[in-house]
Amino acid sequence: MDSFLQVFSSNIVTCSIEKNTDVLKKETKFANNDYQKDTGRDNYRVLEKYPKVKKILLEKYKKFAREELNYTENFVMTTSWITKIETGEYSQQHCHKNSFYSGIYYFDDYEQDKGGKLEFQSPLLNLPDFYLVPKEWNILNSNALVITPAKNLLVLFPSYLFHRILPYHGTSIRRSLSFNIVPTGSYGSGDSSS
Repeated sequence: MDSFLQVFSSNIVTCSIEKNTDVLKKETKFANNDYQKDTGRDNYRVLEKYPKVKKILLEKYKKFAREELNYTENFVMTTSWITKIETGEYSQQHCHKNSFYSGIYYFDDYEQDKGGKLEFQSPLLNLPDFYLVPKEWNILNSNALVITPAKNLLVLFPSYLFHRILPYHGTSIRRSLSFNIVPTGSYGSGDSSS
């Protein structure tokens, strides 16, 4: 093949956060998951208590939006929460409505070989009429992408992507910070202006 064009991609970005965010390890309130009772709306704005960390993460997204996606709009973080997964737990597949981009930040220490990985489902999964199984999966033909949590890893992704936490088998609690981002101010054009 002479050339290959990747069209209509869903941009998932990973990067490292170099600044100290260990203050998040002190947080004791968590958002609900399948195993816990609803903990209230306040737990979905956890970064309001940690404005320096909020600024670090939002600036990382803004840099990506400006330099890679070529957006000139401004963005704000709407919600943020800490998810706690214990041994044997996982999350259901879900996406984040009412947001543009989302992020997951791994601020803790993780047992690398104990599961609890982040899995993204391809948004194209249900579009083809034929189901073919390749002899080997790769980035061009796969139905999912799996990311292993690591300390200071930030994952940014379009909020429409379905994702889940795979079963966790570690002995310590697996915690991560999630957040949502939306554009603010004037954006769009013509009859699609906001």
